[in-house]
Amino acid sequence: MVTEKIELHDRVSITDSVTYRARTDFADIYIKEAKRQAKIAREAFDKSLKSDGEERGDALWREKQASLFTILLSVFALEAHINRIGHDKLKDEVWEELERLRLEKKWFLFPNLIKGESFDKEGQLFKNFRNIIGLRNYLVHYKDFDFQEFVEHPCGKKNSRDL
Repeated sequence: MVTEKIELHDRVSITDSVTYRARTDFADIYIKEAKRQAKIAREAFDKSLKSDGEERGDALWREKQASLFTILLSVFALEAHINRIGHDKLKDEVWEELERLRLEKKWFLFPNLIKGESFDKEGQLFKNFRNIIGLRNYLVHYKDFDFQEFVEHPCGKKNSRDL
């Protein structure tokens, strides 16, 4: 059994050691790190409420950074988990045909194929799921001209031109 620390970024490392057996459960790694980042974001936000000036700016920056990591790692966990399920539970030829589906489709289709059950596409849980995937996609495919600091806008609008 080998234990190793994984570095995700020069400023972010996974705090829990990873134990390698047959294969690593990356969904578990991603969700543990997402939880840690969410805690960092909350602590930074709380600190920003109690400070001002440069200290407040630093806290708000840490909150934004940790929030971004939380979102990305959460979606990584969702994708790693559904891919593990598809790989393990579907026949090889079926998995090979379906592994390139969009994440949302996998989460709707795989439980139906495996257990005969599926998510309610109109339910709040699936709507929240779609929202986090949309936010992840927006962050990953970020365009500088789509973002203007200090502009109030409803969630989902990309820039002030859309208001």
